[in-house]
Parts: sequence; C-alpha cells; structure tokens
Amino acid sequence: MFAPYLEEVLAGPVDDYVAVTHGGHGINSMSLNYLLVSSPIVVMSQVAWGGAYMDEGEQRLEWAAEMKLVAALTKAAAGLTDGDLRGRLVVVHSPFRKIAAWGIMRDREPMEMGRLTTASEGGPLIDALNRLRDRPDPERGRATAVKLRWLGVKGILVTAAEQGYITQLACKMPVCYCPEELGGATYFEKLGTKPTDWMPTHEHFPRPKWKGGHREVDNAVLAHRLCNRIDYSKSIGRSYARDLARVKASREAAIQQS
Repeated sequence: MFAPYLEEVLAGPVDDYVAVTHGGHGINSMSLNYLLVSSPIVVMSQVAWGGAYMDEGEQRLEWAAEMKLVAALTKAAAGLTDGDLRGRLVVVHSPFRKIAAWGIMRDREPMEMGRLTTASEGGPLIDALNRLRDRPDPERGRATAVKLRWLGVKGILVTAAEQGYITQLACKMPVCYCPEELGGATYFEKLGTKPTDWMPTHEHFPRPKWKGGHREVDNAVLAHRLCNRIDYSKSIGRSYARDLARVKASREAAIQQS
C-alpha cells in the first residue's frame, strides 16, 4: 500500500507530510500504514492490521511498539537538517511484507530501493535511532547513577547510568503523567517496602521485552511505575481510567500540600 509513496520519495524532492492509512485486499491481507516525510527523516511503516485471521492483541502491541520507535526517532531528529545528515534518513519497515531497510538519501538525489541498507535484527527504526542518538556519556551517567542509588535503585538502571546510557534522572516514557505540582518527569519517590506510583522502574526500549528485548544497558529507559503501566495498557488496549484517577489524586494532594 505504501509502495507508490516510497517510490515518490526515492525519486526526488517531496514536500513534507504525514499520513495514516488502512488498506489491503482479501480477508487477511490488510495493513495499517504510517507515512512520514519530515526533513530530515522519512518513515514508511506498515503493520498487519484488521485481517480476519489476525490476532488483535498482537496487532495492538506491534503498532504501539512501532509508533513508540517513530516518536523516539522524530524526537532525536528534532533540530537537525538534511545538511546535518548529508541527506535524508529514509526508514522502510514492513514486517507484513518482510521489508526492513534504511539509509541516507544524499542531497535528495534519486535513489533505488536496493541501495538502502538491510536492517539488523533489531529492525530499521532501531538502526536509524542509533544513528541519531547521542553517544553514551559516562561522566553525566555516573552522576545520575549516584542519584538512582540514593533512591534505592539497583541493577540494570544503575549499570546503564554508569556506562552513560542513562544521563538524566527523568521519566522517559512517551508521556509522563507525573503532575508538575510534584515535580513532573524529574520527580521520583524512594523505593520502599511497597511499590508506589512514582517510584523508578525499568522499561525495555528501544526493543520491547515481548519482541525479544533484554535487560541490557543499551535497551534500558528510566520510567515512573505508573507511567510505565499506563503506556503498556495503551499498547494492549486495556482501560487505564483508574490509573488516570490516581494521577488526578496525586495532583490534588500535591496542591493541598503546597
């Protein structure tokens, strides 16, 4: 479904746009497509969706994971230009059609699909994200590790910080729900005998656990426990109304105490 749009992009300059489409043919050949052309990146993503014999839960997880990576890639590219990358970063991903490639389209010159680089096992979005992400910064990370230990954190989060993969004491979920009245993304509660909403937790990213992601330093993100849970609920289509009520209650309690 996205083939004509990809061919258009690879043929030369195209104005920026974003589109989400649903299409296909037959009772089980259906997909949800995300098309983004926004200098300096191009993302053409396709996920199986809506077929008669497809598992709805798996589709939701796949789409949510894909969009989380797209959001991270867009954020990493913010402020960059084609000149910074010496061209446009093109990402093409369709597990639906077994296509996974990425590359730099130099100076927006015409480019053939075959000249894109075949993605690693992690997928083209992770490859592209690694191309844009800052290199590990152990100096900043060690300072963050000290703060994590003070909160009672042990294990992979501390190790990732010491090696420079986590350089800020802040919730890095796509949406942080911690009220600004408490301190927002940078507010964390110490670990105690019972779990709390705003305690620090580990999130598998950029490769989620259900897709084979492991607890490794380059696959670790710091997150509030509640933000982590809401994000997962969104990905599987589970109601999180009670969790939002907890956010509201936290905000009201913080206002009363201030």
